[in-house]
Amino acid sequence: MALAALDVYRSRAMREDRRHDLPLRMVDLPGLHTAPPAQEAKPPNERRGPRTRPTAAGRHAVRRGELGPLIAVFSSYVLSFVYVGIYWNNHHHLLPAAQKVNGAVLWANLHLLFWLSLFPFVTGWMGENHFAPWPVAVYGLALLMAAVAYSILVSALLKLHGHDSKLAAALGHDRKGNRAILAYVDAVALSFFERGPGGGL
Repeated sequence: MALAALDVYRSRAMREDRRHDLPLRMVDLPGLHTAPPAQEAKPPNERRGPRTRPTAAGRHAVRRGELGPLIAVFSSYVLSFVYVGIYWNNHHHLLPAAQKVNGAVLWANLHLLFWLSLFPFVTGWMGENHFAPWPVAVYGLALLMAAVAYSILVSALLKLHGHDSKLAAALGHDRKGNRAILAYVDAVALSFFERGPGGGL
């Protein structure tokens, strides 16, 4: 009897020893998450994504599909070229007819040159913004002030030469210039109401 009980005790002890010798198994418990495996560090060249060309306004279009937005810029350039050509022709015929100049004529001529020098700026601004109201209004204002400056130059020459001179006879009544000034004033006002290309211009 005692021997049988001793054998049972020994068999239980051996089973307990075997249980402790088994490797531990990972048990997933609800609510507990293991940390993700660490990623290998990539070389500096592989970390960066693919390089793409910038699409900002500072880059000019190089593809045929990107030329559409440049139509407004090109149209404003052609329009400004026509205006500059008109002023150049008028100025070319005006000054050779003058026999003398003074300080007032020189300052009036410089005043005209200042407003004409603003044409590239207002032209680019209007074209890049696709004839938005404010750029169109500023563009019309530059045209208006150039017309006023040219009228001041003509008045300074007529005052110097007299209204009975050959220059006065060649100029005649500058009704076209006066109508242009009124048209520019109307165009600046209409630029805030017209939503089409060019606004009031």
